[in-house]
Amino acid sequence: MTQPINLFTMKKLYILLASTILFCTANAQTVVEQDGVKYTITGYYATVTEITGSGEITIKSNITNSQTSVTVNEISNSLKTNDNVTKINIPSTISKIGEGTSISTFSAFDNLEWIEVAADNQSYSSEDGVLYDKNKTRIVEFPISNKMVTYVAPSTITQLKNRQFTDSKYLSVIDLSTTSMTSIQPTLIGDSESLSLLRLPTTITHIYGNWGSLSSQNRITIEFVSPAPPTLDSNASFDGVDLIVPASSVSAYQQAFSGSNVNQITTSTALPKIQISPSEVCDFYNLAGQFVIRGTRSEVVLPRGIYIAKTKRGGQKIVVE
Repeated sequence: MTQPINLFTMKKLYILLASTILFCTANAQTVVEQDGVKYTITGYYATVTEITGSGEITIKSNITNSQTSVTVNEISNSLKTNDNVTKINIPSTISKIGEGTSISTFSAFDNLEWIEVAADNQSYSSEDGVLYDKNKTRIVEFPISNKMVTYVAPSTITQLKNRQFTDSKYLSVIDLSTTSMTSIQPTLIGDSESLSLLRLPTTITHIYGNWGSLSSQNRITIEFVSPAPPTLDSNASFDGVDLIVPASSVSAYQQAFSGSNVNQITTSTALPKIQISPSEVCDFYNLAGQFVIRGTRSEVVLPRGIYIAKTKRGGQKIVVE
Protein backbone atom coordinates (compact mmCIF):
# COMPACT_ATOMS: atom_id res chain seq x y z
CA MET A 1 0.00 0.00 0.00
CA THR A 2 1.43 3.37 -1.04
CA GLN A 3 2.06 5.71 1.86
CA PRO A 4 0.68 9.26 1.44
CA ILE A 5 3.38 11.91 1.02
CA ASN A 6 3.80 14.01 4.11
CA LEU A 7 3.06 17.66 3.39
CA PHE A 8 6.05 18.71 5.45
CA THR A 9 8.30 16.44 3.37
CA MET A 10 6.87 17.88 0.15
CA LYS A 11 7.62 21.39 1.37
CA LYS A 12 11.24 20.48 2.10
CA LEU A 13 11.62 18.90 -1.34
CA TYR A 14 10.17 22.00 -2.99
CA ILE A 15 12.54 24.30 -1.10
CA LEU A 16 15.50 22.07 -2.02
CA LEU A 17 14.50 22.03 -5.69
CA ALA A 18 14.00 25.78 -5.79
CA SER A 19 17.38 26.37 -4.12
CA THR A 20 19.08 24.07 -6.63
CA ILE A 21 17.53 25.92 -9.56
CA LEU A 22 18.57 29.30 -8.12
CA PHE A 23 22.12 28.04 -7.49
CA CYS A 24 22.48 26.69 -11.02
CA THR A 25 21.04 29.88 -12.49
CA ALA A 26 23.34 32.08 -10.42
CA ASN A 27 26.42 30.08 -11.44
CA ALA A 28 25.65 29.58 -15.11
CA GLN A 29 28.07 31.47 -17.36
CA THR A 30 27.11 33.41 -20.45
CA VAL A 31 29.52 35.24 -22.79
CA VAL A 32 28.32 38.52 -24.29
CA GLU A 33 30.31 40.73 -26.68
CA GLN A 34 29.55 44.44 -26.95
CA ASP A 35 31.58 47.23 -28.55
CA GLY A 36 34.79 45.22 -28.81
CA VAL A 37 34.68 43.73 -25.31
CA LYS A 38 33.74 40.19 -24.28
CA TYR A 39 32.04 39.83 -20.89
CA THR A 40 31.54 36.55 -19.06
CA ILE A 41 28.41 36.76 -16.95
CA THR A 42 28.12 34.70 -13.78
CA GLY A 43 24.97 35.34 -11.80
CA TYR A 44 24.54 39.05 -11.25
CA TYR A 45 28.09 40.08 -12.14
CA ALA A 46 30.24 40.16 -15.29
CA THR A 47 34.00 39.90 -15.89
CA VAL A 48 35.89 41.33 -18.86
CA THR A 49 37.55 38.23 -20.32
CA GLU A 50 38.70 39.51 -23.71
CA ILE A 51 39.10 42.78 -25.60
CA THR A 52 38.63 42.29 -29.32
CA GLY A 53 38.21 45.90 -30.48
CA SER A 54 40.74 48.52 -31.53
CA GLY A 55 41.59 52.14 -30.79
CA GLU A 56 39.79 53.54 -27.74
CA ILE A 57 37.88 50.94 -25.74
CA THR A 58 35.26 51.78 -23.12
CA ILE A 59 34.36 49.04 -20.68
CA LYS A 60 30.69 49.18 -19.69
CA SER A 61 29.57 49.44 -16.07
CA ASN A 62 26.45 47.36 -16.72
CA ILE A 63 25.34 45.01 -19.47
CA THR A 64 22.01 43.32 -20.14
CA ASN A 65 21.55 39.56 -20.16
CA SER A 66 18.06 38.21 -20.93
CA GLN A 67 16.56 41.58 -20.00
CA THR A 68 18.42 41.52 -16.67
CA SER A 69 21.06 44.18 -15.95
CA VAL A 70 24.29 42.84 -14.46
CA THR A 71 27.22 44.80 -13.02
CA VAL A 72 30.66 44.61 -14.63
CA ASN A 73 32.97 44.37 -11.62
CA GLU A 74 36.17 42.64 -12.77
CA ILE A 75 38.84 42.53 -15.50
CA SER A 76 40.40 39.10 -15.96
CA ASN A 77 44.10 38.43 -15.37
CA SER A 78 44.37 36.41 -18.60
CA LEU A 79 43.42 38.80 -21.40
CA LYS A 80 44.53 37.73 -24.87
CA THR A 81 47.07 39.70 -26.91
CA ASN A 82 45.67 42.78 -28.64
CA ASP A 83 48.07 45.18 -30.38
CA ASN A 84 45.27 47.34 -31.77
CA VAL A 85 44.09 48.99 -28.55
CA THR A 86 45.51 52.43 -27.67
CA LYS A 87 43.27 53.54 -24.80
CA ILE A 88 41.05 51.81 -22.22
CA ASN A 89 38.36 53.54 -20.16
CA ILE A 90 37.52 51.79 -16.89
CA PRO A 91 34.13 52.45 -15.22
CA SER A 92 33.32 53.09 -11.56
CA THR A 93 32.01 49.54 -11.02
CA ILE A 94 35.34 47.73 -11.54
CA SER A 95 36.70 46.51 -8.19
CA LYS A 96 39.09 43.77 -9.35
CA ILE A 97 41.81 43.93 -12.03
CA GLY A 98 44.10 40.97 -12.65
CA GLU A 99 43.37 39.25 -9.36
CA GLY A 100 45.68 36.38 -8.45
CA THR A 101 48.69 37.27 -10.59
CA SER A 102 51.86 39.36 -10.30
CA ILE A 103 51.99 39.94 -14.06
CA SER A 104 50.53 43.12 -15.55
CA THR A 105 46.99 42.58 -16.83
CA PHE A 106 47.57 44.53 -20.05
CA SER A 107 51.15 43.36 -20.71
CA ALA A 108 50.02 41.80 -24.01
CA PHE A 109 48.67 45.15 -25.27
CA ASP A 110 51.77 46.33 -27.09
CA ASN A 111 50.34 49.65 -28.33
CA LEU A 112 48.34 50.63 -25.25
CA GLU A 113 49.15 54.27 -24.43
CA TRP A 114 46.57 55.35 -21.89
CA ILE A 115 44.28 54.00 -19.16
CA GLU A 116 41.56 56.25 -17.78
CA VAL A 117 39.56 55.41 -14.65
CA ALA A 118 36.22 56.96 -13.70
CA ALA A 119 36.72 59.48 -10.88
CA ASP A 120 34.09 57.79 -8.69
CA ASN A 121 35.70 54.36 -8.85
CA GLN A 122 36.33 53.26 -5.24
CA SER A 123 39.16 50.81 -5.98
CA TYR A 124 41.32 52.37 -8.71
CA SER A 125 42.53 55.73 -10.02
CA SER A 126 44.59 57.03 -12.93
CA GLU A 127 46.95 59.89 -13.70
CA ASP A 128 48.75 60.66 -16.96
CA GLY A 129 47.42 57.39 -18.38
CA VAL A 130 48.92 55.25 -15.59
CA LEU A 131 46.66 52.91 -13.57
CA TYR A 132 46.97 52.95 -9.76
CA ASP A 133 45.05 51.60 -6.82
CA LYS A 134 42.68 54.17 -5.32
CA ASN A 135 45.19 55.70 -2.90
CA LYS A 136 48.14 55.45 -5.30
CA THR A 137 50.16 53.18 -3.03
CA ARG A 138 50.98 50.89 -5.97
CA ILE A 139 51.07 51.01 -9.75
CA VAL A 140 48.64 48.53 -11.24
CA GLU A 141 49.61 49.14 -14.86
CA PHE A 142 52.11 51.33 -16.71
CA PRO A 143 51.02 51.04 -20.38
CA ILE A 144 53.81 49.81 -22.64
CA SER A 145 53.31 52.59 -25.20
CA ASN A 146 52.66 55.46 -22.80
CA LYS A 147 54.54 58.40 -24.36
CA MET A 148 55.98 59.57 -21.04
CA VAL A 149 59.77 59.97 -21.19
CA THR A 150 60.31 60.89 -17.54
CA TYR A 151 58.10 59.20 -14.94
CA VAL A 152 58.05 60.70 -11.45
CA ALA A 153 56.24 58.31 -9.12
CA PRO A 154 53.76 59.76 -6.59
CA SER A 155 55.12 60.05 -3.06
CA THR A 156 52.37 57.70 -1.89
CA ILE A 157 53.87 54.69 -3.73
CA THR A 158 55.07 51.98 -1.32
CA GLN A 159 55.47 48.98 -3.64
CA LEU A 160 56.04 48.04 -7.27
CA LYS A 161 55.55 44.59 -8.73
CA ASN A 162 58.01 42.62 -10.85
CA ARG A 163 58.28 43.68 -14.49
CA GLN A 164 56.38 46.87 -13.75
CA PHE A 165 58.16 48.81 -16.50
CA THR A 166 59.25 45.88 -18.67
CA ASP A 167 59.12 46.56 -22.42
CA SER A 168 58.27 50.26 -21.94
CA LYS A 169 58.97 51.87 -25.31
CA TYR A 170 59.60 55.48 -24.33
CA LEU A 171 60.63 55.68 -20.67
CA SER A 172 64.10 57.11 -20.23
CA VAL A 173 63.96 58.22 -16.58
CA ILE A 174 62.15 56.52 -13.68
CA ASP A 175 62.18 58.75 -10.61
CA LEU A 176 61.18 56.96 -7.40
CA SER A 177 62.96 59.45 -5.13
CA THR A 178 59.86 60.62 -3.27
CA THR A 179 58.40 57.15 -2.67
CA SER A 180 58.80 55.07 0.49
CA MET A 181 59.99 51.84 -1.13
CA THR A 182 62.49 49.85 0.93
CA SER A 183 63.88 47.33 -1.57
CA ILE A 184 64.28 46.91 -5.32
CA GLN A 185 65.48 44.39 -7.91
CA PRO A 186 66.19 44.57 -11.68
CA THR A 187 63.07 42.61 -12.64
CA LEU A 188 61.23 45.88 -11.99
CA ILE A 189 62.45 47.28 -15.30
CA GLY A 190 63.29 44.08 -17.20
CA ASP A 191 63.95 44.72 -20.89
CA SER A 192 63.07 48.40 -21.06
CA GLU A 193 65.48 49.34 -23.86
CA SER A 194 64.93 53.10 -23.64
CA LEU A 195 65.65 53.42 -19.91
CA SER A 196 68.83 55.27 -18.99
CA LEU A 197 68.33 56.53 -15.41
CA LEU A 198 66.69 55.05 -12.31
CA ARG A 199 66.48 57.37 -9.29
CA LEU A 200 65.94 55.71 -5.90
CA PRO A 201 64.52 57.11 -2.63
CA THR A 202 66.22 57.55 0.72
CA THR A 203 64.09 54.72 2.12
CA ILE A 204 65.81 52.03 0.00
CA THR A 205 67.68 49.75 2.39
CA HIS A 206 68.19 46.59 0.29
CA ILE A 207 69.03 45.88 -3.36
CA TYR A 208 68.80 42.46 -4.99
CA GLY A 209 69.67 40.82 -8.30
CA ASN A 210 71.94 41.16 -11.29
CA TRP A 211 71.66 44.74 -12.55
CA GLY A 212 74.58 44.15 -14.91
CA SER A 213 72.38 41.93 -17.07
CA LEU A 214 70.46 45.06 -18.11
CA SER A 215 73.55 46.82 -19.40
CA SER A 216 73.99 44.50 -22.37
CA GLN A 217 71.17 46.33 -24.15
CA ASN A 218 71.34 49.75 -22.58
CA ARG A 219 73.70 50.94 -19.87
CA ILE A 220 71.69 51.91 -16.80
CA THR A 221 72.63 54.69 -14.41
CA ILE A 222 71.26 54.36 -10.88
CA GLU A 223 71.07 57.49 -8.76
CA PHE A 224 70.94 57.29 -4.97
CA VAL A 225 69.75 60.30 -3.01
CA SER A 226 70.39 58.79 0.42
CA PRO A 227 73.72 59.55 2.11
CA ALA A 228 73.63 56.02 3.56
CA PRO A 229 74.31 53.20 1.06
CA PRO A 230 71.82 50.31 0.95
CA THR A 231 72.62 46.72 1.88
CA LEU A 232 73.43 44.57 -1.16
CA ASP A 233 72.17 41.02 -1.47
CA SER A 234 75.01 38.49 -1.58
CA ASN A 235 74.24 37.81 -5.26
CA ALA A 236 73.79 41.46 -6.28
CA SER A 237 75.89 42.50 -9.28
CA PHE A 238 76.29 45.84 -11.06
CA ASP A 239 78.65 44.97 -13.89
CA GLY A 240 78.87 48.01 -16.20
CA VAL A 241 76.36 50.07 -14.20
CA ASP A 242 77.09 53.70 -13.32
CA LEU A 243 76.11 55.09 -9.92
CA ILE A 244 75.37 58.70 -9.00
CA VAL A 245 75.57 59.37 -5.26
CA PRO A 246 75.62 62.35 -2.88
CA ALA A 247 78.97 64.14 -2.94
CA SER A 248 79.50 63.57 0.80
CA SER A 249 78.98 59.80 0.50
CA VAL A 250 81.27 58.69 -2.34
CA SER A 251 83.61 56.78 -0.04
CA ALA A 252 80.74 55.05 1.75
CA TYR A 253 79.24 53.91 -1.56
CA GLN A 254 82.61 52.78 -2.89
CA GLN A 255 82.98 50.57 0.16
CA ALA A 256 79.38 49.27 0.04
CA PHE A 257 79.59 48.39 -3.67
CA SER A 258 83.14 47.03 -3.55
CA GLY A 259 83.32 43.79 -5.52
CA SER A 260 79.99 44.36 -7.30
CA ASN A 261 81.69 45.41 -10.58
CA VAL A 262 80.20 48.91 -10.70
CA ASN A 263 81.50 50.80 -13.75
CA GLN A 264 81.94 54.14 -11.96
CA ILE A 265 80.63 56.11 -9.00
CA THR A 266 80.20 59.85 -9.49
CA THR A 267 78.18 62.76 -8.14
CA SER A 268 75.83 64.99 -10.10
CA THR A 269 78.35 67.83 -9.83
CA ALA A 270 81.44 65.71 -10.59
CA LEU A 271 80.88 65.42 -14.32
CA PRO A 272 83.34 66.38 -17.06
CA LYS A 273 82.50 69.79 -18.47
CA ILE A 274 81.20 69.61 -22.02
CA GLN A 275 79.22 71.69 -24.48
CA ILE A 276 75.66 70.39 -24.88
CA SER A 277 73.89 71.18 -28.12
CA PRO A 278 70.33 72.61 -28.01
CA SER A 279 68.99 69.39 -29.55
CA GLU A 280 70.75 66.95 -27.20
CA VAL A 281 68.57 65.24 -24.58
CA CYS A 282 69.85 65.74 -21.06
CA ASP A 283 68.79 65.74 -17.40
CA PHE A 284 68.51 69.11 -15.67
CA TYR A 285 69.41 69.44 -11.96
CA ASN A 286 69.25 72.43 -9.64
CA LEU A 287 72.34 73.43 -7.69
CA ALA A 288 71.19 71.34 -4.74
CA GLY A 289 71.61 68.28 -6.94
CA GLN A 290 67.87 67.63 -7.24
CA PHE A 291 66.51 66.36 -10.55
CA VAL A 292 64.23 68.87 -12.31
CA ILE A 293 63.33 67.60 -15.77
CA ARG A 294 64.57 65.65 -18.79
CA GLY A 295 64.56 67.00 -22.35
CA THR A 296 66.49 69.15 -24.82
CA ARG A 297 67.64 72.69 -24.13
CA SER A 298 65.52 73.93 -27.01
CA GLU A 299 62.32 72.31 -25.70
CA VAL A 300 62.56 72.53 -21.91
CA VAL A 301 61.14 75.61 -20.20
CA LEU A 302 62.82 76.31 -16.85
CA PRO A 303 62.26 79.04 -14.24
CA ARG A 304 64.99 81.62 -13.82
CA GLY A 305 68.05 80.19 -12.12
CA ILE A 306 71.22 78.15 -12.50
CA TYR A 307 71.07 74.47 -13.50
CA ILE A 308 73.36 71.57 -14.30
CA ALA A 309 72.52 69.89 -17.61
CA LYS A 310 73.82 66.30 -17.55
CA THR A 311 74.33 63.67 -20.24
CA LYS A 312 76.41 60.48 -20.15
CA ARG A 313 79.24 62.46 -21.77
CA GLY A 314 79.36 64.97 -18.95
CA GLY A 315 77.67 68.12 -17.74
CA GLN A 316 77.31 71.84 -18.39
CA LYS A 317 76.15 74.71 -16.18
CA ILE A 318 73.09 76.44 -17.65
CA VAL A 319 71.95 79.93 -16.64
CA VAL A 320 68.29 80.75 -17.29
CA GLU A 321 67.52 84.46 -17.13
